[in-house]
This record gives sequence, C-alpha cells and structure tokens, in this order.
Amino acid sequence: MTPAAHWAVHADALVARDRATLVNRDDVWGQYRPLHKRETAPDGTQQKHWTLPARDRRGVERLTPETIARHYRGRDVGHVIGLHAIGADGCARWLAFDFDNHEDRADVTDGNRAAAADLCRWLAFFGLAGLIEDSDGRGGLHVWALFDRPAPAPLVYAFAQAVLLEAKTAAETYPKQAHVPHGKYGSWLRLPGRHHTRDHVSRFLIDGAWCAPEDAPRAWLEAPRSDPAAMLHVAGTLPSAERAPDPATVVRVVPWQPPTTPTDVTRRVEGYMRRLPTGLGAGEGRNHAGFRFACWLVRDMALDDADARAWLTRWNAQQRTPMSSAKVAALVSDAHAYGSRGVGTAIDDARHMLRTEIGAARTRPVGWAAGVLGAVPPSDAAAVLRKVACL
Repeated sequence: MTPAAHWAVHADALVARDRATLVNRDDVWGQYRPLHKRETAPDGTQQKHWTLPARDRRGVERLTPETIARHYRGRDVGHVIGLHAIGADGCARWLAFDFDNHEDRADVTDGNRAAAADLCRWLAFFGLAGLIEDSDGRGGLHVWALFDRPAPAPLVYAFAQAVLLEAKTAAETYPKQAHVPHGKYGSWLRLPGRHHTRDHVSRFLIDGAWCAPEDAPRAWLEAPRSDPAAMLHVAGTLPSAERAPDPATVVRVVPWQPPTTPTDVTRRVEGYMRRLPTGLGAGEGRNHAGFRFACWLVRDMALDDADARAWLTRWNAQQRTPMSSAKVAALVSDAHAYGSRGVGTAIDDARHMLRTEIGAARTRPVGWAAGVLGAVPPSDAAAVLRKVACL
C-alpha cells in the first residue's frame, strides 16, 4: 500500500475524531485549490487556497463529514483542507506551531527538528503533550498540542507566545491572534495527510524517529489530548494581541502548579528534573545542583524526606560520578536547614481552586470561556492572564 492509502483506510475514524475534538467551527474552513485553478497574484505570490464556502453560501453550507473524509483519502490536492484555529465562541480545541523551510535548506531542516523537539520538551514540562508532524517532506514541521476540551483563545495565544520566548525559538502559532474581530474568521491550518502540492504524506516523530508510513494515520488518530488547565501557569502580563510580544515586557513562565495527587506530583517532579544538569562529576556543580533540587523537593513541593531522597537518588544516578547515599541524605537535611523558600510554595491553593472550577465547567452550557473568564474582554490577552493566571 502507498502512504496515502494507509490514510484512506483510517479516514472514517479520523473524521469521527476530528468532528468530536478538533473542529473549532464548521461554518467555514480552508481548502486548497486544484492545480489548474491556482493563480498568480500581481505581486507574484501564488494563490493556492481559499476559504469556503463562498461568501454568499456562508451560514447555509457547512463542513461535512465527507469533506473531511476526502481530505484524508487524498485523491486530489483540491481535496486538502484546513481547520480554523478559533471557534465562533472564542475558544480553541488545539494549539499548533509551524516551522517553515520554504528554501529547502539542510541547515534549516536540522534546526527545525531540534527546535521542535525542544519545544515539545517545554510543552511536556508545562503539562501539555506535543506531537511533531513532518508536514512537507523538506524540513517544514508542525507541532500539535490537542486539548481535551475547548480553551479560551486569548489564553491559548498568550501561552503560545510565552512558551516560544521561554524556549528561545521562533515559529508561527495557531491561533495567530488572541481574538477574531467580528465578521472575520482568523487563521486556519492544514490537517495532516496529503501535502497540498508536493508528493508527500504526513509522518510523525515517535520516540526520536520518524514513524513508518503505515503507522502515521494511527499516530494522528491516537494523538494524546491534554488538559488545557495546564496553560494557567502562564504568569504576569503579556502584551495585547495587537502588537508583537516584547521579551522585556513578558514575565517569565513559571512551572505549572497542580494539586498534589500522586500522579500530578510525579509529572511535576519529572518535568523539573528534566531541566537539571546530568553527567556531572565532582567539582562540576553536581553538589550545588543537588542542593537546589533538594530544596525544591522538601520546601517548595513539601515532600517528605523519604520521597525527596528517592527523587534525588534517581537524579544522582544520571551523573558521571554519583554522590554517595550519605551525601544524598545530607542534601535533604541541608535543604531543611538552609533552604530559603517557604514550605509548600509550589502548591498554589488559588490555582488549585480555579482548576477545580474549570473541571466543573465541563457540564455548564455557558462553556469554559464564559464560566471561567466571566466578563473579561476577549480582546485583552493581558486582562485574561491577570484573571486566570495571576491569582
């Protein structure tokens, strides 16, 4: 079977999944033109796609299951579609980052892959699962983060800009803005599957390697969906959506602070530990890094000594010259004696309460945005963050 044929086999299942969890709005969608209908604009750019349905048919025609299925069957480039990043309700069901390589440069290909992998590590650290798609076969990549329920677009947009700044990389984000003006529809992104021009079908980076063609459709079908409440860790004031973020005005992202159930603590500590140095020997900052980790465990996270020693031992095993068990125990004692932060400072009750509120909002007809954000203007990303992330 060809790579495209594998996608066709899964078309019906993908349609059902997309309609339930990915489609932000079905009154408009993006679609690529057949090759014979592509035109060149006066400025020299090629007009490859359009927004459907036609203006006089909007409100009458809808994105149908068959239109999505035709995309995944991939029989013609004129069947390739994309989904809008923000719904009519001002919410987004997913977040995506686009790394381009229009000039087909090998150095950009390598740089994009490294940047996308690093971005996924940041997303994981902050509680979101990322999936890297080889979108064009020449180094262009999409990084997808799917949500298990709609999230307010201003929060999604602000989170995306903050994570890019934290990861020190550049990419186009979807959504591209915090809100969509009245009468507009915002940006849309092509769904995985057949490329709109090149002889390429999407594949995904799984465990550090590109998956086989027959595995790609299922990788997309089974892409993990994350709790959008994880984005509430974006702290401080971001610029409004009308101008580009200025790093000098953006308060740094801080680690997500979930309630302290065993599963959440494990994820939280593993994320923190991934940022710590490894492969250290004596005299290379090993003891200092261990002390900082110990302080964070017993003071910020308020773990008991036995759990703290267990996590320290796990990190210690990754060093070129591990410390003795006695030294590990001493670090825990020193953290109690000399750590400067208060006990439990990483467990923010206000955010815990808000996260509980978000969970309860699942059953409310007003939706997540209205239930959580109240009267915050959707056009003011900074106000949204002050409402939900600066409690």
